[in-house]
Amino acid sequence: MTKAKTPYPGQPAAPPTPDGAAEPRKNIPFHEHLARIRALEKSQKPTPGFSTPKLTPAMQQFAQGLKMEQAELRGGRERFVALRKRAVELEAAKLYEQALGVYLQLVNALDDCPEDLEIALLNRVGDLMTRVGRAAQAADYYEMAADKYATRGLADNAIAVYNKILRSSPSRTPIYLKIARLAAKKGLKADAKRNYLEYASRVKVTRNYDEAFRALAEFVDYFPDQDDIRLALIDQLQVAGYQDEMIKQLEALFKYYRGTGRMEDARQIAARLEAYVPKFAG
Repeated sequence: MTKAKTPYPGQPAAPPTPDGAAEPRKNIPFHEHLARIRALEKSQKPTPGFSTPKLTPAMQQFAQGLKMEQAELRGGRERFVALRKRAVELEAAKLYEQALGVYLQLVNALDDCPEDLEIALLNRVGDLMTRVGRAAQAADYYEMAADKYATRGLADNAIAVYNKILRSSPSRTPIYLKIARLAAKKGLKADAKRNYLEYASRVKVTRNYDEAFRALAEFVDYFPDQDDIRLALIDQLQVAGYQDEMIKQLEALFKYYRGTGRMEDARQIAARLEAYVPKFAG
């Protein structure tokens, strides 16, 4: 048995012939032959709906702009890598001023890079500025790096960098508050207390009493058991004439004493409250 030749598209296969004899070829009418050719051509054309759409002028402009932007990004990355390599080489050669100049170029090109890399570069600039004797400027870059750590929830990293700032620039008063808040959120009572008190004493020197009282109130809100600090705050508020805030702190202290079973202390605070709030019911 032999198989017939592959038919044209749409043509039924010829039956096999016995003893290997080929079946005589039949004459196909011209109109059938032409129809088959057209069917074959039609089957080879792209399917409607899947053909490449013709771009409008606006689409062409957008595509061109996208290509230019991608090329610019590639060029920017290549330039960034080259600058970073150059900075490392200069630093290795102990040419710190020149290396610092290149690192500053890198910092100015930080519009689109991983945040870890950005923080690392800010820290590096701070280190080099410290090395060349620009402590005040170094503190600015360290603070930017520490702020980014804090924003990302990396409190330990942030505190470490803030403390680095204070070692070289202890006059930067706002840093004490930043450390105090991070320490308070971590439950580090001793560190928080030390930095809140330092911050409050420093702003008092500038006669910014509102800010000093606000910082102390923030501390005792974090740690209500620090009743000695709250009592001192109450006395300071009374002397300064901040009656509304003083009453608020007295009420908070009364609730703390009563909640912890210190009833005698609670009665003493209630007596102080009655002088300002006659209808106060302890």
